[in-house]
Amino acid sequence: SLVNFESAPVHYDGVDDHDGDDGQSSGPVQDELAFIRSAFSSHEISVDDKQVIYTLQLPMDNDSGDVRIDISVTLPIRYPSIGVNEIKVAMNEKSTCSPEMRKIALDALPTLQEICLIEARAREGSIALLSIFSVADMWAKDDWYAVMAKQLSHSKGKGKPSSKTSGGKGSFEFCAFLIYTHHIVDPDKIQLVKKSASKLNLGGYIKIGRPGLILVEGSQPDCEALLETLLLNRKKLRERGGKNFDTATFSPAGKMQRYDNERQLPKKLEQLEAQDGMDEIKDACRKLGLLDR
Repeated sequence: SLVNFESAPVHYDGVDDHDGDDGQSSGPVQDELAFIRSAFSSHEISVDDKQVIYTLQLPMDNDSGDVRIDISVTLPIRYPSIGVNEIKVAMNEKSTCSPEMRKIALDALPTLQEICLIEARAREGSIALLSIFSVADMWAKDDWYAVMAKQLSHSKGKGKPSSKTSGGKGSFEFCAFLIYTHHIVDPDKIQLVKKSASKLNLGGYIKIGRPGLILVEGSQPDCEALLETLLLNRKKLRERGGKNFDTATFSPAGKMQRYDNERQLPKKLEQLEAQDGMDEIKDACRKLGLLDR
């Protein structure tokens, strides 16, 4: 947790050699390190001279094991006047996940590292540690679900969108996927669907209201990854909503594959209102060969 304050007094025992020729005091550095050590538990953070290591635990589905990532930030001599420019991201040796999950996490580390470096550059000239660790925490809570769901779908033997030659013309394999939910009215749920579809390069329609319908088009693995992503994220929405949590779940309602040269649905997910959206969804399903429900 980013705000797990402990009652014990905080202190910093590292070597105080951050004073530069510009005469800037090392006070801000001492204060930042003291705050970092008080805001995180001893299992999450370690400070060793000029290096701060944050151990990030990635949320996992069911019994997939434990994945821990070490984010090592090296502080330059004149920090924070000179910004952080060395951040290393690596798998923690105490991770207990399966080989499959380990590979998925390792493949995602370069992206996480780049996100942390971008935040460090944006904070150049000011203290940056908490901001760097916060964006890493946000990535773990939001983007990691989509990464995990997509890669697990691919690992089930469903490859990337394929192309075949028929009659001298190349055609791409598209999948139309219909997802049903009792209702979609919660703004957080609507944004979750749109954001997840965008990351998976899926276009189509989302009909809000009752019932809620999501019709997407893209590769089959990405369509199925969208459903897995939505189901994985329900736990987060439940915790955020408390007693007002939207209890409606998501379930597959139809799927059709075809070979074509282009998409038939919009390239971006378009929102349809409850009153007229049902007719548009039905028309689109007919054109795509999905059963009219």
